[in-house]
Amino acid sequence: MTEVELRRLRRVELVEMLLEQRKENESLKSRVEELEKQLASREIKIAAAGSIAQAAMELNEVFAAAQAAADQYLENIKLLAEGKTAEINQKEQPEQEELPVSPGGSGKINEKRTRKRGNSNSRGIGERAKKNKVR
Repeated sequence: MTEVELRRLRRVELVEMLLEQRKENESLKSRVEELEKQLASREIKIAAAGSIAQAAMELNEVFAAAQAAADQYLENIKLLAEGKTAEINQKEQPEQEELPVSPGGSGKINEKRTRKRGNSNSRGIGERAKKNKVR
């Protein structure tokens, strides 16, 4: 409205306009308060997200330390197993030396073992190879 139109209005009309403006002003104030609360809530959420990210990074460090400890444990178990295997091998070596070995390594021990297993072919590996060459 222009100034001239406002001067032509009666007091009652002016008071009504003031009341409408006041109501509008109050509703806008309440809207501003509501928006400020939402903004504060978002700021809290952003801060919480930052702290969640920080917590996740700290958890990653904890998991990395746990993984390193697990790897070290497994490595120690492997070393212990290798040590036990070496001890067993050392105990078995004297027993292996006592086994009779034929001179020249002709494989007679192997022939006896194949016969004991019930193999119908009683020839040794060397004999089969000679026969195959002749053919």
